[in-house]
Amino acid sequence: MYPFVSTKHLELTNPRLRARLHLDGDQLVIELNAQSLARFVELKLEDAPDVVFSDNYFDVPPKRKIEVNCPLPKGWTIEQARKALKVYSLYSSFTA
Repeated sequence: MYPFVSTKHLELTNPRLRARLHLDGDQLVIELNAQSLARFVELKLEDAPDVVFSDNYFDVPPKRKIEVNCPLPKGWTIEQARKALKVYSLYSSFTA
């Protein structure tokens, strides 16, 4: 579902974004889903500023799975990545 109005006119609700992480070789795979539209989703790994995600600043449609990956930082475990992962959206920028 994509709206036919400009972003500034959207009445966004909390998308209830969820992220699940797993490894595929040396790649960290992040599966995202949302209960309602999540606009301009940003992913960040704290303390790993040089990580490049396969996508960033994207939309997550309601009840659909989106996968994004990045290299697991050297010396990190998946548990460290889970703790460091930050997920933001347009909704969170207005409610923070």
